[in-house]
Amino acid sequence: RSQRDRLTEFLTRVRTDARARAVARVGWHDRTFVLPDTTFGEGQSERVVFQSINASDHAFAQRGELQGWQNAIGQYAEGNSRLVLAISAAFASPLLNCCNEQSGGLHFRGTSQTGKTTALRVAGSVWGGGGVNGFIKSWRAPDNGLESVAEAHCDALLCLDELGQIHPAAVGEAAYMLANGAGKSRANRTGGGRQPAQWRVLFLSTGEISLADK
Repeated sequence: RSQRDRLTEFLTRVRTDARARAVARVGWHDRTFVLPDTTFGEGQSERVVFQSINASDHAFAQRGELQGWQNAIGQYAEGNSRLVLAISAAFASPLLNCCNEQSGGLHFRGTSQTGKTTALRVAGSVWGGGGVNGFIKSWRAPDNGLESVAEAHCDALLCLDELGQIHPAAVGEAAYMLANGAGKSRANRTGGGRQPAQWRVLFLSTGEISLADK
């Protein structure tokens, strides 16, 4: 107890000109782009640091160099309109904020084994990967789960596989929520209003049927 009190006393007395701002969401914060493990565009009066209880649970990653990606993946998209579209969505995601555009998504529809998931894997390779499904997430999630996933991909790409896994009664609401860029308002522990999750995101979806048919 005495050691803790001495630490508290020190923190109340120390003075420094350096400042850091902790943010709990990835993406753009003023002119700084924040990812869980790094930030881009620093140079303002304060350092921006990502700080979240889920900081370690993400698929943003880098392996190798740009030339390797171009040789192993990028060149094979030439002449394939679906892959070009998927990759373009991946690169366009962080530009939504710069262009003052809203969130939105594209749905790849087709029968099994026609390359829908491959398109998501190719698009996701722009941002990272890891685990069995790489950068791909599943449609199968409750509302608040999908909100957390969307917020964790703010200003980045969100890949959602297999539309058939989400309940038919929820899919329309979920798609509208993703495009609308905000989650539901909920109460906090004291009964007051809690700030709803917010995001800007381009999402790619796959399924054997259309959203309307689902």
